[in-house]
Amino acid sequence: MERESFDDLNTNSNLKLPKDVGLYWIHCNRCLELYIRKRRRIFLLSCNHMICEKCATTLAINHINVSSEVNCPICNKTQRYRVLCNVMPAHAKELLNPEPWREPNERILNFQAKQRESFKKGMFRKRTEMEKVKRKCSALEINSKQKYEKYEQLRYERKQLEREVLKIKKFELQPKSKYFQTTEGDISTNGMFNLNTFTGVKRANTNTHPRISGHNISHTALSKSFSLNIF
Repeated sequence: MERESFDDLNTNSNLKLPKDVGLYWIHCNRCLELYIRKRRRIFLLSCNHMICEKCATTLAINHINVSSEVNCPICNKTQRYRVLCNVMPAHAKELLNPEPWREPNERILNFQAKQRESFKKGMFRKRTEMEKVKRKCSALEINSKQKYEKYEQLRYERKQLEREVLKIKKFELQPKSKYFQTTEGDISTNGMFNLNTFTGVKRANTNTHPRISGHNISHTALSKSFSLNIF
């Protein structure tokens, strides 16, 4: 195999590149000989490997377009092959000449690229909205937690007040003592107070008419006797 250098791919070199970009990288899969150099024949095998005539073995070519068999050095199997040329079948040329399909493919690729960009923008917008919702949820969670704590505090205070009210009601429903009962009975039955029962109260003079709180009390009213229990 001849030695090759990267200078062969230089634009200033004598290497002429074909107009068809699909042929730029057609090469022998074993020695990397480029098809565009036109130094060797390149064979297209049925296994889709490309082999130059120098790397191929046991060739049996009867005609340029007649298929024959060759041992593929890549997959190590006997494969059918064709020589790359202009008289190849259409299904074989399609692999080497994508130009007729480039325009519709570009349209499809542009459509797919626009859809991809639209999806990326939509996902970015949704992610931004999600971040806003997360921040709002965090704020609402903190606020609800504070309100719940305040609710628990008010609930505790309410229970305390209910206990106090219950104690007051129980105290009011308890029976009163005998002393209070007899005292109330004496007041209700007698219906009068005896001023003489008060200790330290001087008996009023019957000949005088004292004025108490701006009101005149008659002699009969003062001499009238009624009882008063002091407790």
